[in-house]
Amino acid sequence: MKEEQSPENKHSYWLDTINLEPFEKLKQSTETDVGIVGGGITGLTAAYMLAKQNKKVTLIDADNLLHGTTGYTTAKITAQHGLIYDELIQHFGEDNASLYYKAAMEAKDIIENHISELNIDCDFKQEDAYIYTNDNKYVEKMKTEAKAYEKLGIPGSLADNMPLDIPHKAALVMHNQAQFHPLKYLAALIKACVDAGVAIYENTTATDVEYNKHPAIITKDGSRIRCRYVIIASHFPFYDGQGFYPTRLYAERAYVVGIKAKKKFPGGMYINAETPTRSVRSTGEQSDDLWLIVGENHKTGQGETMNNHYDALEQFADKNFGISEVLYRWSTQDLTTLDKVPYIGQITKSQHNVFVATGYRKWG
Repeated sequence: MKEEQSPENKHSYWLDTINLEPFEKLKQSTETDVGIVGGGITGLTAAYMLAKQNKKVTLIDADNLLHGTTGYTTAKITAQHGLIYDELIQHFGEDNASLYYKAAMEAKDIIENHISELNIDCDFKQEDAYIYTNDNKYVEKMKTEAKAYEKLGIPGSLADNMPLDIPHKAALVMHNQAQFHPLKYLAALIKACVDAGVAIYENTTATDVEYNKHPAIITKDGSRIRCRYVIIASHFPFYDGQGFYPTRLYAERAYVVGIKAKKKFPGGMYINAETPTRSVRSTGEQSDDLWLIVGENHKTGQGETMNNHYDALEQFADKNFGISEVLYRWSTQDLTTLDKVPYIGQITKSQHNVFVATGYRKWG
């Protein structure tokens, strides 16, 4: 059935609890060292790190900053991306599987360093992350994944129990993970970008990349951003470069409900191994009093009505934790690659000046 659109689809806790100053639209052509398309966490992180290296950076976004996937994330900072590591070992070998884990943990370190460097108050908390199952078919898969952790030196193991009071037959913990308020973090990063000289433009849609001596980003209104390098961080690549990205990515939608529960949140971050997906974490300005229940994933356009997905998450939450109040409902869309590994690097082997980052599979 066709998905229903409703105001609830645009109401995220993160956006509801932050005020962002607007930026002007790009109205004329300009020159820069690096042109970045996409004002989410990928684009803003790249802009800040490049500006610190004295590069002239121009960043554009087709909408307002942080109103794409970043504004609707569940904001776990974790390398535990489901039962992925045994699969990566089988497909790519131990060395590459280890690189995947190390890259995710390096991203966590970068966020922590920025928080410390810029003194950002963004509800950052170190947490253990758990995958759990109550399905006998997944118990052996959990044991196999634990062996993959051991092979790769990942701090974690099978756990006899976990803090969250929910029926489960096995749990796998990964230590030293984290969570945060992504928009409090990125609001501070935006300010740091501006202070470092990054030119930021909102409501500026990129439509193509054109080559002469150096690449130029072409906008919908005909302006050109002439640059030495282009970074495409626009969720779905607006420019394909004959990399055939539309055939190598598919979109999935997931749903979030924010609730007040009758139980006290015990700490930790949780996701089940089986389907339908059920992810649980907490947040809140004063305490962990807002529970975020996430799941009901499906390929975009193939789900039931949105309310049915929200209702299923609320039924799960009420059965296991007791709902005293439902405060938020929102949904988000993410891209997945065919082999589940994000595309990060040159957009094609022959285009050394154009880079892409996409296909995070909901994990950033």
